[in-house]
Amino acid sequence: MSCPIGYYTPSRDEPVRHCIDFSGVPDNVRINLNNTMNFREFKYNDKRKRISFLTQRLSFCVSLDRSKVISSDPQCREFDTLFFTLNPHIPKASLLIYEFFDTGDERYSWSELHNFIKFKFLNEIGGSVMDSTKILIYGASLILLYRIFSNTSSSKAETSKEKKNGG
Repeated sequence: MSCPIGYYTPSRDEPVRHCIDFSGVPDNVRINLNNTMNFREFKYNDKRKRISFLTQRLSFCVSLDRSKVISSDPQCREFDTLFFTLNPHIPKASLLIYEFFDTGDERYSWSELHNFIKFKFLNEIGGSVMDSTKILIYGASLILLYRIFSNTSSSKAETSKEKKNGG
């Protein structure tokens, strides 16, 4: 990668994350993350309200004072495009997009992991009435099948008891 003026290619590889920061988005706005979770080492940071993934090795430039990092990883553009496609209701002006050195502070605490799982689950089911209806239909179907088959097996057991007793 050739770096712009004022940037250099580092001699050693350091983990760099591409990030979409939605700290400017109100808490009541629903953010859809469906397929963004498939990117390399995807992380959701609940406290900082940002999502990120690990970029390809040595695909970045660093400013001379090391205050800025820019990546040439083609997945960055894919990640951004996917996020904007999934969230057309979020104005781009309320988001920050940048790269940063992964110093390990993107690790989850237990509460963040719990929130992430809950967040992922809500994104998977979509939170819509249609998805809730599907869940209810599947649940009711499972209960119905259980009752049908449990009655069938209990009536077979009764029939075999009657045969043994000479009934």
